[in-house]
Order: sequence, then C-alpha cells, then structure tokens
Amino acid sequence: MRSPAYPFTVAMVNAGSGCRGRGIRRRAIPLAFAIAFCGLWSSHAEAYIYWMPNNSSISRANLDGSNVQALVPAGAAGSVFGLTIDANYVYWTNPGYGIGRAKLDGSQPDPHFIASDLGFIGTRGIAVHDSHIYWALPLGIARANLDGSGVDESFIKLVDPKTSSGHRPDDLEVTDSGIYWTTDYETIGRANLDGTGVDQTYIQGRQDAQTVRGLAISGQSIYWTETGNTFDGDFHPYQYINATTPGGPVVAPFVSDAPGAVSIDTEGSYLYWGGTGGPIGRASAIDGGGATTLIPNAGQNIYGLAVDSLGPGAGGSSGGSGSSGGGGGGDEEDSSGYLGTKTLSVDDTLNGRAKFFCESSAQAGKQCVVNGSFFQANRPQHPKRAKAKKVGKVSGTVPVGETGEVPFKLKKSMRKVLAKGPAKLTLSGTITNGDGGTTPFKRKLKIKLGN
Repeated sequence: MRSPAYPFTVAMVNAGSGCRGRGIRRRAIPLAFAIAFCGLWSSHAEAYIYWMPNNSSISRANLDGSNVQALVPAGAAGSVFGLTIDANYVYWTNPGYGIGRAKLDGSQPDPHFIASDLGFIGTRGIAVHDSHIYWALPLGIARANLDGSGVDESFIKLVDPKTSSGHRPDDLEVTDSGIYWTTDYETIGRANLDGTGVDQTYIQGRQDAQTVRGLAISGQSIYWTETGNTFDGDFHPYQYINATTPGGPVVAPFVSDAPGAVSIDTEGSYLYWGGTGGPIGRASAIDGGGATTLIPNAGQNIYGLAVDSLGPGAGGSSGGSGSSGGGGGGDEEDSSGYLGTKTLSVDDTLNGRAKFFCESSAQAGKQCVVNGSFFQANRPQHPKRAKAKKVGKVSGTVPVGETGEVPFKLKKSMRKVLAKGPAKLTLSGTITNGDGGTTPFKRKLKIKLGN
C-alpha cells in the first residue's frame, strides 16, 4: 500500500510485548506503509490472492488483480488440486504423493512435505488452523502438526472402505468453532476440532445441485459454490455462491456466476472466487454486491484459492510481500510474516493500551496520530443484513521513529460481553504522520478482561 500521501511506516504492537518494529518492512524510499500487531499480529504491508492456474503450478497477484506472478512453477510443485496459506507458507494437496509446501514468496518448494495417500481422484481440501494442518482424503479427513509430524490419516472417518457408504470430503475449512467440508453428496459436513460430533449433512445444498465445491467461512457466515440445473421445460445451468448462518436460511444465489473455488479475506469483507474458464472475481461478503472480474484469464480450472490478508485496500500494486523481495529495489528488511494470537487486555474500567511503532520520513520530534474505533459484529440470521456496532475507541500519538503506547477504552456495554469470555472485535481507523499524510487501517482481534 504505497502512495505519495502515505510516506511512513507504522506498526501496532501489544503493550508489554517487548517488540520494537518487528515485522516492519523498511525501504530506502520513503513511500512505505505497514501496520501490525507485533507478537500478537504482525502482517505484511501487501496482501495477495494465491491460486492454481492449472494442476501443476501456483500463482499470486495483488488483491486488485494486478501484478500477476508465477509463484511456484510447474515441476517444482508436483500436482496441485487445492491450497491454503498461513503467515509463512503456502500449502497444497499433491494427489498421489501428499502435501506440498513453499514459503509465501515461492522459495523452498517441497512437493513431498507430508507423505499421504491422497489418491488421484481430485480430492483437494486443505486447511491450516492453530498448530495443525488438515486435508481431505478419499475416506475422510487427515491431520498433522504444522512441522509435518504426527500424521493421522484416520483423524475423521467419513467413508466405509468396504461398503463405500458415507460422503467423501472435497473442500475443507477449519475455524475456532469446528471443522467443515463440502461433500460429493451436495452437502456441507461438520465436526468438532477434536474430530468428534461428525454431521455429514450439516447443511444441505439445493435439490437441483450437481456439485458443491468451494467453501469459505467468516464468523458465523458460511459460503459455498454450487453448480446445477434448474428446469422449467428446459435445463438452465447455474453456478452460484450461496450463503447462510447456523440455523438461518440459505441465500441462493448470494453471488451469481461464481463457480469453483472460493475464499474470503480475514476481515470477512470480500469474497474471491475462481473456476472453470479461468476468471478470478470478487464481491462483497456482506451483501454479495459489487461483483467484478479481477483477473480474466487466471488459468483453466481454478480449484484452489486463498487470500492472505485484508480486503482490497490492504494490498498495493507495487508487489512484494514479507520475504519475497518482489516490490522493487532499495535496502529493506523482510517482514517476519508472523500471525500470532490476536488478543488485547482491558482492566476493570475497560481501559487498555496498545503499542504502536511509527517510522516516517518526517523529521524527528514530530508525532504520528492514531485515531480509531472498535466494532462488534452483529450478524443476524440473514447474512445480507449483517451490521456492526461501535463499542470503543483508540486515540493517541506516537513519536516519529519510536514505539509508544496508545490508550483505548471500550463502552460500558462490553462489560457483560467480556464477563462471558473474550470478544471478537474489529479495530479500524486512521494514522496520520508528522507531515499530515493519512492512511486507513483495519484489524480483527480479541479483547479480554485482565491479563
């Protein structure tokens, strides 16, 4: 995210983390901006879409569809049927061999990172959550530690090998609330994080559906791609993204003409999709509006897609992310790319403090001004009516080139909420540097009472 209006770098870090400027990208040129919870949340200034343009390579582009790059070329990836990312790596299913992995800049590709019997039937689901990797197999769902150890190919058994009864999993998502997958029986299944409580028909697709493929989840909202035919004397093919919330109605179509893989940014603001024919598109995850094609010719059959950060405003068009060094010349330090536990604490009066680091082209002695608000999602049963309410604010200054604590305070109404446990909030606002340049920021995090 670079513009003459933003000649500074800012990072937001947790109070008491002892982290000074960690995860910040420094350049010889002054046009740089980054914001991060260091130790709690360190992020890249840029953000990307990752996808498989064919079954043997991985590509990457900025969130606006610009700067398309061949990230892991054919031959280095093996086969690719599905992919996911975390703060440091891109992972993919490599049918017939197992799980592949490479750094987010495409370096150190290892198509045999985890050996697993995926078979050659096109199973593609893979997800990373906390300290584990999960992937779909012909007979169920497997799990391993992030370092590739502790492989359990029978973590969740879904298909009886003798009778073939059960629903074979396809795409896969894992959240704090459970494990979710699409199936070859036009349903979405669910299980608890420990593999118990399996429900293979947690959500039923349309009666005229032929395939339920891509899956994306944000908060209480669940999105999936579905293809089929309606019939009114003639067959009319359709390819939709549908949406629902647990116990709520299915909104179909939520986005029309959106096949194949689907992903959502970390803020739950935008959906991205790609499918047969190669276009990658984007629409609002709140109401399905503003559908647009970002990359018209992204590949042939895009069955794997991932987004690594915020919505369209998060990634510039100049390229480069974390350790990739793809953003041009000049001396710089690579971002750590670490995404940790996104938690801040408040005291009994609902006051807290967060550390910000500000690097600016302005002369020493000037201040960067931080102003923002906390918002709590208020998602009713109908995903198209999702709203958020303001529940707090952050305001303060940080000296140029230094780390400083900025106070924040939540509204009294949050006391009852926090008494039940940590609350998931979104912090957004603006940061103004010593020369008056201003840029917006937006981050998801958790707030809890006490240390």
